[in-house]
Amino acid sequence: MRFANKVLYLVLAISFFLLLPDRTQGSDKIDYTYPDAFDESLWIDVPLMSNAITIVSMQVLVAKREWSMYICQDRDDFPNSCILSVPTDVGDGGHWSGDFVARDLNIAYNDLEVSKKLHLRVNSENGYWMTFRILIELE
Repeated sequence: MRFANKVLYLVLAISFFLLLPDRTQGSDKIDYTYPDAFDESLWIDVPLMSNAITIVSMQVLVAKREWSMYICQDRDDFPNSCILSVPTDVGDGGHWSGDFVARDLNIAYNDLEVSKKLHLRVNSENGYWMTFRILIELE
């Protein structure tokens, strides 16, 4: 039964992402979908046009799942190089549930690995399978 629920969730999640409007990656917007469903903590590297950017808004689409995320400038210096965590107002062990939207941000990001990537440490909480899509607006 649990396997059937996972399969159903994956089908629904894929349908959800296919029905969203297409947005192309340009110089001021990033639309990135991680290609696989996952149920653990992992690094997601989002391609950038340069190593230094300023994030002015961000939306994370994950369906109704519990999760947390860090934006880090260097994966090898985790968590010291992290400049943002979601959720921001919950202590150790905190998590977010469902989609996340942040407007009016002014976050300077420098890829210290010089790989033109935005390094995200995304944690699926409680072993939930999830999909991940992030929409970012740059200055």
